[in-house]
Amino acid sequence: MNITKGVEKDLWFGKFKLDFNFIKFLLKYEIPFVPTFLIAWLFQSIDKLSLRNYADFTGIGLYSAAFKVVGVMSLIQAGFTTF
Repeated sequence: MNITKGVEKDLWFGKFKLDFNFIKFLLKYEIPFVPTFLIAWLFQSIDKLSLRNYADFTGIGLYSAAFKVVGVMSLIQAGFTTF
């Protein structure tokens, strides 16, 4: 007998109960990630803000083309990492 089948059945038919202590634990675990994500978001968006203020359309076009190349390379890297 498959154990996960019983768990899925409980999820679909309402026998599943939330464990609030576990949810509190998860929220405490996530708290350090919030400033990390905010700082990463700031660093990833500062380039676009800087280009808007300090560059012309030629610089923005070059940045856009380079960013597309970086996107393709990151797809290749993700595929290699997954393989």
